[in-house]
Amino acid sequence: MNAIEIERDSNVDGHIFCNLLRARGVITKATKDYSVRFTPALNITKEEVDEVVEIVEDAMWNLEQHNKLIPKREWSKRQDKPEKTSRGKKIKSV
Repeated sequence: MNAIEIERDSNVDGHIFCNLLRARGVITKATKDYSVRFTPALNITKEEVDEVVEIVEDAMWNLEQHNKLIPKREWSKRQDKPEKTSRGKKIKSV
């Protein structure tokens, strides 16, 4: 398994990248919002790897364009989550 990690301070996340890849026929999974996992079949050919690399390059370019167009976030997703409580004790969101 391999992964690509999206910068956490960017305006886009792994889910947007997965959607860009899916539109091009590559199925991936976003993990922890900013990591995108690739799990190719064990019998993948060199030609198929080359094709996916070209698709990923194209999707990364599009992701950069999305990052420029989407307004800058004022806070991260983690900061706007309310604190959870358990039996009167505050638990930080992770």
